[in-house]
Amino acid sequence: MKTANGLLNQFNIKATNNIPYRCTKCKDTGLIPLDESLKRTTILLDLEADYTTGKYEEIRHLFVDCECQLKDRFESRMNRSGLNSAVKNKRFDDYKIRYSWQKDYRQRAVNFFKKPKQLFFMSGQSGSGKTLLCSALCNMLAMNGWEFRYKTWEELVRSLNNNYRELPKEEYKVIAEIPLLYLDDFLKTPGNNVKDLTKHEKKLARSLINDRYNNPNVITVISTELSQEQLNEVDESMFTRLFEMATKDFMLIGSESAKDRNIRYLIANGQW
Repeated sequence: MKTANGLLNQFNIKATNNIPYRCTKCKDTGLIPLDESLKRTTILLDLEADYTTGKYEEIRHLFVDCECQLKDRFESRMNRSGLNSAVKNKRFDDYKIRYSWQKDYRQRAVNFFKKPKQLFFMSGQSGSGKTLLCSALCNMLAMNGWEFRYKTWEELVRSLNNNYRELPKEEYKVIAEIPLLYLDDFLKTPGNNVKDLTKHEKKLARSLINDRYNNPNVITVISTELSQEQLNEVDESMFTRLFEMATKDFMLIGSESAKDRNIRYLIANGQW
């Protein structure tokens, strides 16, 4: 059997120790040595034994995670999230401000990021930037370590229709228990007529909101085109719970008729 060097010679490959590290800071170990006087996140222990006396000494090695590990974990969370690539890298600064209501909404999203509640709820007409701002908020929370899933209401309804009007248990368990869930276009129907919602869709909405309401350790982000009146019409007790989860600070319900709210339309018509 040939040795490793023999194989290298056979294919005229020169051995080298100069393979570049992917991360020069930690040399691909994922850890950075840290001074004892600083806050530490990782402690590795070695036992140095004296085999003549049977005594041993505990030696502490102090490390923090390298920033390359933090970036890798964030990328993994985002890849698992299901968020559309168009908004996967959005940040708060990508939500451009021209009107006072936009400044208010963005500031509230920033406040929520700094001190999250159970729910960030944003309602408004199509094209008002709901998905962009909510995605930016979720991206920032994911950067802070929150495991994240993105689902549109249409996706959930499609799954309902394909599975005898109930979500598969494993799929429901994920969206009910995931630490950070973004529900986009919540209770969306053609023409936003809530009377078109089926009893199975209403049951799913009530069940999902109830499960997340009862778990204070999870965060839910919801965007919808429905008004307060329409949400009340669907289920008053569910809307009450949504309001309780979000509090008045993070229950953003916009005007349906305001002309400055459809940003997508304004941009398309050169009015932005």
